[in-house]
Amino acid sequence: MRRNEDGEFEDLASLESALDYPVMRQEITSRAVYYEVNALIESELYEVARHPWLESDMYPGPKTLPELQGLDDIRSLRMIQDVRFGQLVKLIEEGHGIRLNDLEGWEVLSQIREAVNAFKHRQGLVDFRRKGPAEIRIGERHRAEVEKAYEILDLTYTFIKALWGATDQESVTQKHVSD
Repeated sequence: MRRNEDGEFEDLASLESALDYPVMRQEITSRAVYYEVNALIESELYEVARHPWLESDMYPGPKTLPELQGLDDIRSLRMIQDVRFGQLVKLIEEGHGIRLNDLEGWEVLSQIREAVNAFKHRQGLVDFRRKGPAEIRIGERHRAEVEKAYEILDLTYTFIKALWGATDQESVTQKHVSD
């Protein structure tokens, strides 16, 4: 903008072109933060759900290597990562007697998960079906914002600590860090 004030750009198109690069870099960087935070949160949730999943009869089949009849049977091995996200949340909430929605940061991190899935599967489009009739905006897109990226970095730490506290467990990640 200083360069514009100094008269470096002849017209609005030249200014817009100069702004595109840094703005796009911010968007890409913010998206990277969204994706990585989403991956970290999902990893922690799967880890927290592991014990309730192992005890659940709702997911039949061998869940550990010793349960296999032989290595030829390896394709039948079930893994916690096979559980859909909604069922994962249910396993955690019922297995640990908590509500994830009550943990600080969950709401914002859920919004980030929705945005990441929109970026991956719907070209960033907001799923208008999840909005109230007065809020529907056909063609509305999620945007990755720098300020939001900083906010979710702070909330991620807060949420994970709350999750560990609520489930009386320490993450595998935390165990490795402390070793």
